[in-house]
Amino acid sequence: MLKKMSQSVSEDAQKDADTIKRIAEGDREAFSAFYDQHCGLVFSVILHVVRDTLAAEDVLQEAFLQVWKKAECYDRNLGTTSAWLCTIARHKAIDHLRRARHQNDLLEQWASENGNANHAGNGAQSHPRHEEQRNGRWGLTKGLPAEQREVIELAFLKGMTHEEISGLLKKPLGTIKARIRRGLIKLRESLVEP
Repeated sequence: MLKKMSQSVSEDAQKDADTIKRIAEGDREAFSAFYDQHCGLVFSVILHVVRDTLAAEDVLQEAFLQVWKKAECYDRNLGTTSAWLCTIARHKAIDHLRRARHQNDLLEQWASENGNANHAGNGAQSHPRHEEQRNGRWGLTKGLPAEQREVIELAFLKGMTHEEISGLLKKPLGTIKARIRRGLIKLRESLVEP
């Protein structure tokens, strides 16, 4: 019985290794079958890290995109395809958390500067730095396109979720996420510029 199980595991490992080889050669059917077979496991690994279903769905796509691009890097001698895939998924999930944390830090910095500028404009003595804040960083979102400014203000100043914004604006969830992402990138660039 144990010998049959061991043989079955060995055959599955060989099948997976052959599938990865076909993926490395650009076989879309092999990739689709591999995705179908492993997406549940990968999703659960990612969800355990990010603890957000929508974010986990995005990271799942990133993980499998990495498999598609880097299939030739898989080395059967270093572990099973499942272990390799779970490692990719975990790294992508951690990268997602780091990006989210960095974006939150940037928004907190922006909010802090925005608050300081409002305070400086309410009867405080005029100072060149305060003037710079009033004319520059205080109005950071004003430099964004209207559609990006709107979703960022709804998400970060009004505290709405992506789903709530999508429903309010009657736009697809992916569109809302893309607008927020592009807006945050522009905000970050404006914070870095002198």
